[in-house]
Amino acid sequence: MAGKARPLRLQTRSISCGTLYAGQSFMEANDVKEEPRLDDRENIEEDLRAAHAMLQSLKMRARKLEALKEPGPVAGFAAPVDPVPPARPVATPARTEKPQRTQPPVMTDAQPRSYSFWEQAYPENSQETRDRRRSERASPEMSPKDPKNPKSSEGLAATKATSPRNSDASLKPHESSRNNMKTESFNQRMEIVIRNVKEGRVVIDSGFYSESAMKTELKFDKDRIKAVVAYCTKTKEEFSQYVEIIDNNTSLPNPVLGNEALPCYDEDIEKIPQILGEILKVRIKVDKTLEELKKKKKDPQSKDGKLLTEHGEQLMKLHDELAEIRADHNAKDPSKEAMGKLKNALATVEKLCPARSPKQVESNHYGREEVEEDTMKTVLRPVPKAKAKPAGDCDDDDESPDEEDVPQVLLLLRHVTALLRKPWHVLVEQGNVKKSILIMQMIFEVRDCFKICTGSRGQSTKTAPTNLSKRIHQLDVGHDKKHPVLRVKDFLQALAESNKLPLMWGSTNNDSYAEVLPKFWRRWKTHDPQHAVFSHHRGHMAQVLPLQLHGDEGETLKKTGVMILNWQSPIGFGLAGSDDSPSAMSLNYLGNSYATRFLYTVCHKKSYAKDKSYVLTGIVQGLAEELVDLFYNGVTLNLGGKETTFYAALLGLKGDWPIQARVGNLTRHFARKAVYKVSADTSGFCHLCRAGEQGYDANDYSQNAAWRETFLKVPPWTSEGPLCRVPQSPAKEYMHKFDIFHTLHKGVFAELSGSGLVLITDYHLAGAGDIPQQLQAIYALMAKHCKDTATPLHMDGLTRHLLSFPGDYAYPVGNWFKGADTAAACSFLEAFWSEHLAVANEQDLYLDAVLRALRAANVFLRTLYRSGLWLSVDRCKIVAEAGLAFLKAYLEASSRAYERGRTRFKLTPKYHALIHIIDVLATAYESNRRWTLNPLCEATQMDEDFVGRVANVTTAVNVRQMHKSTLRKYLTNVWTHLHSR
Repeated sequence: MAGKARPLRLQTRSISCGTLYAGQSFMEANDVKEEPRLDDRENIEEDLRAAHAMLQSLKMRARKLEALKEPGPVAGFAAPVDPVPPARPVATPARTEKPQRTQPPVMTDAQPRSYSFWEQAYPENSQETRDRRRSERASPEMSPKDPKNPKSSEGLAATKATSPRNSDASLKPHESSRNNMKTESFNQRMEIVIRNVKEGRVVIDSGFYSESAMKTELKFDKDRIKAVVAYCTKTKEEFSQYVEIIDNNTSLPNPVLGNEALPCYDEDIEKIPQILGEILKVRIKVDKTLEELKKKKKDPQSKDGKLLTEHGEQLMKLHDELAEIRADHNAKDPSKEAMGKLKNALATVEKLCPARSPKQVESNHYGREEVEEDTMKTVLRPVPKAKAKPAGDCDDDDESPDEEDVPQVLLLLRHVTALLRKPWHVLVEQGNVKKSILIMQMIFEVRDCFKICTGSRGQSTKTAPTNLSKRIHQLDVGHDKKHPVLRVKDFLQALAESNKLPLMWGSTNNDSYAEVLPKFWRRWKTHDPQHAVFSHHRGHMAQVLPLQLHGDEGETLKKTGVMILNWQSPIGFGLAGSDDSPSAMSLNYLGNSYATRFLYTVCHKKSYAKDKSYVLTGIVQGLAEELVDLFYNGVTLNLGGKETTFYAALLGLKGDWPIQARVGNLTRHFARKAVYKVSADTSGFCHLCRAGEQGYDANDYSQNAAWRETFLKVPPWTSEGPLCRVPQSPAKEYMHKFDIFHTLHKGVFAELSGSGLVLITDYHLAGAGDIPQQLQAIYALMAKHCKDTATPLHMDGLTRHLLSFPGDYAYPVGNWFKGADTAAACSFLEAFWSEHLAVANEQDLYLDAVLRALRAANVFLRTLYRSGLWLSVDRCKIVAEAGLAFLKAYLEASSRAYERGRTRFKLTPKYHALIHIIDVLATAYESNRRWTLNPLCEATQMDEDFVGRVANVTTAVNVRQMHKSTLRKYLTNVWTHLHSR
């Protein structure tokens, strides 16, 4: 409390004492085993014993204080006591709101029904005595107490602060006749003196829990809360008490029950200075507006001018009233008349000043920036519809039809440009400087969104295709539901209209497709000679666009999954570190993922989870049907003023193993445990062969491996997935690609690097200290190595968690966020173990195998990332030999670790997936194939980036309109990046 130094007197209504005990018992949630029954009653004998113990404690403390007091008369008996008897659990404050400043009494944590104890200790509680004390406090002749000197207050205890924080509570009985007092049921008045030196805060060891507090803090369910309230309502022992605080800056929480209204008068008083400042700002603007009217030679006495003048006069009148109320509040306690006057004044201010949102009122912010933000939200609010939403829409509350999108964008654009047209000094005066800077950053996106929605064409070269947002197609996914998608055909037409179709063959020249596409398909024929494209489009391969699909789950709000499907071309603009010849063509890696991958749709996990799995199946079926149509019928595009029909051929589905299993209906995938019984119903984990079953060793990479005889012999599904209907190779299992990124960077090579780092601690080469200290020393060496070799390193330390290594019973694995750190760790480990073995006195076959595996892994990755889309014979030989060397060395290292009883170099199903990848390279080299497809073509590094970007967009739209709103916002983003190339 600020202002004059005077006691702060607080009051609440008398509340059932049973409430306090219920609150205490429920606050000890760990000790409560059952719900409180309504017929439970307090044990009177236990209460009496506790009260007697408290009386003895009071007497002992009183004697100690008497011995410590300085000579001089002290009125009455006083002794510091605990807020609650020792026999009771101490309650904690459930609320911290400032209390209402009204008259006593206030209740504290006292024992009910201990009548004899309180009669003996304080028998002065007669009506006559209470009336006399009340008249003494109200007497104007009575000298005020000095709150800074408790000794000068009559009847208060004299204590010395022996620590920086000294909070004492003393009970003071007022002098009165102790004879002929009648017994009353626990309604004694007490006076608590709380002295607080540090930070002006009061620590209260008692209080009550409201229904909301029991729900949020104690985590009670609804039934338990009802039981507490019912018990406390039935228990009617009541008592009252007032509190006197002798500290200028202290406050006491006001206990409340249930939905009882909180005190708000003090909060309104605290708002007055800010409201006064807001009134002055508005008055200044009114005066400036009147001056502008005079400058424009308009009559200030017109209707508008008079209205503004009256507006300003009313504001200044309110300003004076609020200032007067503020001054009266500092002088005395408020009356009902003052409280009503304040309420009416605040209501009038709300009408005259700019509107404030409830959030602003709660946080006491009255800035113009928040007002403008609320205005923009109002402008963007969807227009309510007169007719009901179609039943076929997947979104629970979908947006308005496309025909009504344009007016909203126009209103937004008009609002933004109106702010930008204001002079700078006006923005400064109105507090709009920060808002104007943010608007400057978003004005270009708003302009592009406006052009997309209206199809307008100006002189800008960044003109979006006509009505692209209206091309969002509602796909029928079954069960009378529809889902918004961006059809591949519509997107190709939009790319052609904006002169961006050459992105599909990695060029900027419209006419280069006649050279690039036939070259690609000639090389693809050596990779997959039985693909349907070679039999159906033999005469016009230059007009067939190769397409790859990718699907993955991103993360949206509340860490919920969102399925993101996109399509792309395997041909792009290469890699930054590539040193291959132009004849090898270029991988689709370079550039922003918005300009190299194109979204088909997004789908929130709740829309296709559990019993709604048909939604995702329907989306994939719709995509498959469109790809079938594009394969046979194609789409006619305007390319450089010439009408050309292009077709599309599917090469495969990229993604991690979970999405492959989900879309392809695979019965053999990584999540299935290897069985030891040959059966047609249950098989292994590889969709290309029967690896994992008994007699089919998945880790055997030799030419005579048993699983080779089952390669493409047994279908990996009981029913084909939706994509199987798309024209492709007869071996439809080829459609599901093994991903290099998840197989190596997040798989086998992560196992290699994680075990290699822990192996340093196994050989005690990281210095003294425990494992965490040794890991930090290893990280310092790795960071130095990466700095010297200019290798990117994203991790900022090595921990057990980062290596998934809680102890020697677990297999370590590199669990870092960035997959590129796997390559950095392998590079460091190769240098480290090479230097160590170069000076070793004895040969260690275990470390030799680890070093050979590291060298092979680094050569494998380095060669792939420096190559183009197609590997020449020489590069294919290097990659195949490195891959086979790694398979041999890693298997040897794992075997030797097992012999030593160490959990290192784990063999997982991804090791078998790597065998298939290397087997394709080795077969291509042995057949002397001129060009071999680079496995990075089927990796998902850039697709992961695209999924993250789109998932981020889903967090910036209305969750009830996520699907369609995300597609619209994506269209704006993709066009911005397409034209920035």
